[in-house]
Amino acid sequence: MDPLPEVRATIAEAGGPADVALSVNALMYGVAMQSLREVVIGCPHCERLSPDEALLLYAIAEAAAGADRPAEALAPFMRAVALTWLDFPLIDLSRGLGAAGWRFRRRALPGPAEPPRDA
Repeated sequence: MDPLPEVRATIAEAGGPADVALSVNALMYGVAMQSLREVVIGCPHCERLSPDEALLLYAIAEAAAGADRPAEALAPFMRAVALTWLDFPLIDLSRGLGAAGWRFRRRALPGPAEPPRDA
């Protein structure tokens, strides 16, 4: 099943620019294929961010601020070999969002992500 139509619909629902869908898709595909563990991503309507979502947003903010290696922030849950590859979709995504007027403030690196707990 092609996730791109759903990615585009979710971005549109959030008021984001449609042209960042490929970058989001590339980023999340890389995360899905190269993560060291389950990465916790909530639904688009969840009130709170998971620690993993906070790291992803931090990486996007780092890319928007011009960091050379924004994917390094994802090291707690990604294979090292994937970090260089993930820099490209992060940088492209931050540029696309910036061109659409979305701004990200630099913040402190979020604390360590806790592994998901079994219910």
